[in-house]
Amino acid sequence: MNADSNAHMGIHVLRCVHCGIIQRSPGCLFQCSECNELLEVIYPDWGALDPEAARQIKQVWKDRRLSPALQDVSGVWRYRELLPGIERQNVVTWVKATHRWCR
Repeated sequence: MNADSNAHMGIHVLRCVHCGIIQRSPGCLFQCSECNELLEVIYPDWGALDPEAARQIKQVWKDRRLSPALQDVSGVWRYRELLPGIERQNVVTWVKATHRWCR
């Protein structure tokens, strides 16, 4: 299993929390193209994840807690399989100790 892929989670869609419109191209701000509200990630096939795949992804998330990599320490990026497909070079995280953004 590729730890940086969300393909095993099934197809996800982005839906506006206000008007409910499914967004095909959310843009860099992840806002609704109709009303500018926030988008939520919906996984229509969430229940289709088999128990072994669920165990594997939980183990990946647990292992990342011990990783020194910035994207693994982050509370958001640690669970990147649940996020829409974002290229690794576009991952940015805030480092509390230094108060700076890092890639």
